[in-house]
Order: sequence, then structure tokens, then C-alpha cells
Amino acid sequence: MNFFRIIVLSIAVFSTSFALSQGGKKIEALKKITSISQAKAYIQGNHKPTARLGNFSKFIDSIEYKEIQANFKVGDVFYHKKATVKLLGNEVELISRCQYIYLDGNKLSRSKIDSLRTEIILKFNAGVPFKNLANQFSMEPKVNGGDSGWFHKSRMGEKFCNDLTYKKLGEIYTFDNEAKNAFYVVLKTHNDMSFESWVYIAM
Repeated sequence: MNFFRIIVLSIAVFSTSFALSQGGKKIEALKKITSISQAKAYIQGNHKPTARLGNFSKFIDSIEYKEIQANFKVGDVFYHKKATVKLLGNEVELISRCQYIYLDGNKLSRSKIDSLRTEIILKFNAGVPFKNLANQFSMEPKVNGGDSGWFHKSRMGEKFCNDLTYKKLGEIYTFDNEAKNAFYVVLKTHNDMSFESWVYIAM
């Protein structure tokens, strides 16, 4: 048990309670996971995954990153934002940023989505600012001109981020996530940046 300590944080950004009676099964599962590769295998092996991999970035999550740096080490477990979290390691993480327009395939037919995306790209190429098009067409609750802000791969998905990485600055293109019935028009506005990041598995 020396390598697996349960710690309760007393700082504001973390919960100050840890419910052992409710988290026992999660803790037992986390005990068996000692590396990022094991965590990925565990998540992929569950048909209904109750776990996810995530990052605390020195840039995006600066407060959490500093608190972890000061209070934790690899193998520690703590409670954060209603989840039981185990710290797996430290890595250099690529983070991304773009502008995008989201179209909901649950509310629009595929033919309508294709028509809208063609219209959006034509208007952008004709000089209409992307933020104006995002405010007009995007189906997200908070559009903000389509600006994603800097984000982890876990937020938009690895395939979305990989596609974005290999596009040219200023390039506009479409992206489909058929599994989630989500369809996008994407504008690459920034190159990826790399920052130190803590990797965790959360349940």
C-alpha cells in the first residue's frame, strides 16, 4: 500500500471529502493500474467504460498543475470534481486551438448538414469572418465566435486533434464524428503547443 496513498486535499480547488464506502470498487480497480498503457487497456476493455484518461496541463490547468506538483506523486489517489483520480505520470502534451462550427446530426438530416457546410465554406471563402458564421450557424449552447480556446485531446477526441495538427494555418475543412452524430466545419487558427502535463485516470 506504500505506492498507493489516498490523500484528501485541503485546498479550495479540490474536494475535502473522500467517501471510502462509495469509492471502494473504484479504488480496487485503480490499485491494479500502474501505467498509462495499462489505463488505456482498461478503458478499451470495458464495453461501458466508467473511466477516462485526462491531463492537468501546466498551461491550461495551471492551478491544478501547481497544486499537484506541490502535493502529489505518481501513484497517489485523490478526489477531484466528483471523480476518484489516480496520478499516472508526467508527459509533454500537445494542446490545440481552432475555430469550429458544430452541427447536430440528431436534429438535422445529413443532406441538410452537407448543404449547410457547403454554404458556410463558400461564405468564408467570399470573405465572411468565421466568427460571424459560427454565431449564425453553430448549434452549441455557447458559441463564442467558434473559438475553442486551448484544449486537451480528451475534450475533442484524438482523431479531431490529429486531423487539426496536420492542417495548414488558415485552412478550412470538415470533420465528422459519426459515432456521436456530430459534424463540424473547422478553421485552423493556431499551431499546436507543447507543455508539461500530469496524466491521470478518473473514475
